[in-house]
Amino acid sequence: MSFNPNSDSNPSARPNMNIFMSVVNRLRLVWRLMRDGRVPIFLKVIPFAPIAYLLWPIDLLPDLFPFLGQLDDLGMFIAGMEAFIALAPREVVREHQAELEAGSASGQSRSRGNPDDVLDAEWRRVK
Repeated sequence: MSFNPNSDSNPSARPNMNIFMSVVNRLRLVWRLMRDGRVPIFLKVIPFAPIAYLLWPIDLLPDLFPFLGQLDDLGMFIAGMEAFIALAPREVVREHQAELEAGSASGQSRSRGNPDDVLDAEWRRVK
């Protein structure tokens, strides 16, 4: 029996890239909200709260336990990120989510520019 990554015999055995992309999109949303002047400054402290938890000498699950010790740290980062998004002004969050969804639907990033743009120029070799 050969391994075929495209076979649908056991879909749960394949890695789910949607979860990874969801986390990436949430991080991008947090980054955009942090840079937006309409979000109150006191809310922008929330995403940094998990760093204080990491530096705190008391840990819910000590890092001595493999995987579980890091899992609670990851959970704190996700909770801080989600709390920040939930407390940010709704209209600002919706606006940034729409922009992110529009950018991912077209497959382009803000830094890439418009694929229909053409650079018309002359070049020469400089020694």
